[in-house]
Amino acid sequence: RGRRRLDCAEQVRQWMQAAGVAMPSVEALLAVRQPIAERLLPSALPMPGAKELVTHCLQSAIPMALVTSSSAAAVALKAAPHPWLAAIAQRVYGDDPELQAGKPAPDPYLLAAHRLGVEAASCWAFEDSLAGAQSAAAAGCRVHVLLSLEPLAQGWTALGWPQRSIVLRSLRAIAW
Repeated sequence: RGRRRLDCAEQVRQWMQAAGVAMPSVEALLAVRQPIAERLLPSALPMPGAKELVTHCLQSAIPMALVTSSSAAAVALKAAPHPWLAAIAQRVYGDDPELQAGKPAPDPYLLAAHRLGVEAASCWAFEDSLAGAQSAAAAGCRVHVLLSLEPLAQGWTALGWPQRSIVLRSLRAIAW
């Protein structure tokens, strides 16, 4: 979760190798995954509170960027039923040609800040994955860690809750 599909496919290959299982190519793994993703992604629900957050930022003229490990094609499928996401003009996808390294490296958030014309230290990141939270923290962003998933809570706790991080149970916990 929170990593690019190529990185995930490579991780699966490593697990298979460690288990002594014949390893398919990354391309073969992705070929199996893609039709499944194409069926599931259009029914993806937004995170509770996400629409309200985007609306608030838009009404308050707060610049926004979407920083995701998902490919541009996957985001198009997920976002299609949610037209309010079009308000987020700046985007960094996992397959962005300008991206040198994906999450948990700081590159995605540094690229987003650059595209917004601001320093990463002035950005707030809302993350629901450990890799994403690590990426945002490494870039110097103020990280709002959404602890809706227990593995994220355990992983983030193991990192010692870096400074400039805020823990939220949900995006709805944000007080305007």
